[in-house]
Amino acid sequence: MNTSYVFLAPLRFAVRRILRRVLKMSPDRLKLLATRIPFSRYSWMLPRMFWGHEQIRWRGVDIIVNPGEVHGFYPYFLGDYSGDEIDILIELCTSAQCLADVDANIGLVSLALAHACPNLHVYAFEPDPIIASRFKSNLVLNPNLIPRVKLIEKAVADHVGTARFQSAASGYNIEVGHLADEALGSITVEMVRLDTFFALLDDYPDIVKIDIEGAELRALDGMKGLFETQTPEILIVEVHAFSVPEADRPRFNQCVENLLVEAGYALSQLNGKSLLPSAEWPSRIHLKAAQRRST
Repeated sequence: MNTSYVFLAPLRFAVRRILRRVLKMSPDRLKLLATRIPFSRYSWMLPRMFWGHEQIRWRGVDIIVNPGEVHGFYPYFLGDYSGDEIDILIELCTSAQCLADVDANIGLVSLALAHACPNLHVYAFEPDPIIASRFKSNLVLNPNLIPRVKLIEKAVADHVGTARFQSAASGYNIEVGHLADEALGSITVEMVRLDTFFALLDDYPDIVKIDIEGAELRALDGMKGLFETQTPEILIVEVHAFSVPEADRPRFNQCVENLLVEAGYALSQLNGKSLLPSAEWPSRIHLKAAQRRST
C-alpha cells in the first residue's frame, strides 16, 4: 500500500475496531449493506480507511487478515468469507481424506476445512510468493494443523515449467492474481500438473477446489491422468469466463463443460440452482462436478 498512508495507522486501527463493534450490534439490514461495500462505488474506502493487519479468531482458527482488502474485509467486519462454499466443502470433506485447494490464497479455506475435518489432509497451491508467505504465517498460528496442511508454492496448470503471473498481492483484492503473458509487473512462477504431482506422492485427492481466475481449463487439462486412474469424487470449480474476450466466452464455457462431462462428472451449480446449458452460463459461475456412479 502507498507509504503516504503509513502515518494513519493508529487512526485506521481505531476506525476498524469501532466499525467492527458497531456491525456486531447492527441489524441484518445494515450488515447486508456492508457486504456490498467492497464491490460498490465506495470500494475506495477499504484501503484508505481500513488498511492494516489484525489477528482474529474465525471458524475455529487464528488468522491474520487485512480489513482493507476484500479478502480480509468480510471475516474481520462480518465474520464471514465464502460461507456457503465453506459449509458445502465441510460437508463434503467430512468423510474425505485428501483435498487439493487450488489457489489457496492466505489459507482461509484450507485452514477452516482442516480444522472442521480432523481426518482431512490438505494440499494448498498458491504461486504468489507474497501471499504464500501470509499463508505460512496463518498456518504457524495453528500449529495443530501443520501436520495436515501442506503449502505448495506453485501454480496449477497443464504442464510443468514456469509461467508469468500477474500478482495482486499489493492491491485491495488479492484474489485476482492470475497467470498472464509478459504483462507489466508480472513475475515468474513455477507450474505443476495435478496428475503428475499426486502420482509422485502416491496420494490422491478425493476433492479438488479450483478458483484460479480464468485458468480453469489449464488446470483441468493437467488433471487428465487423475481422471483416467484416480478420479476425484468431487470438483468445485469457479469458472471465470470474464477472463476471455466476450465473443469467446460461450466456447470457453463449452470446453469446461465438455471436459468435465467426458471425465465422468455430473454438473450442477454449487448453490443448488438449475444449471443452464453452458452457452447461457454467466461470465462467472460456481460449479459442483460429482463423479457419476456406474450401475
